[in-house]
Amino acid sequence: MHLSGGLGAYDFSWLFRSVFMWAVVKFSAFFFSFLVLVLS
Repeated sequence: MHLSGGLGAYDFSWLFRSVFMWAVVKFSAFFFSFLVLVLS
């Protein structure tokens, strides 16, 4: 899976994807708690 030439790009893509997924999880949790607070 790791190519000697494109290792940096692959690592950057993996880092960006993991950070994006973490942000999506955090935002969805915050939005869900806000929605529960408003509806209750």
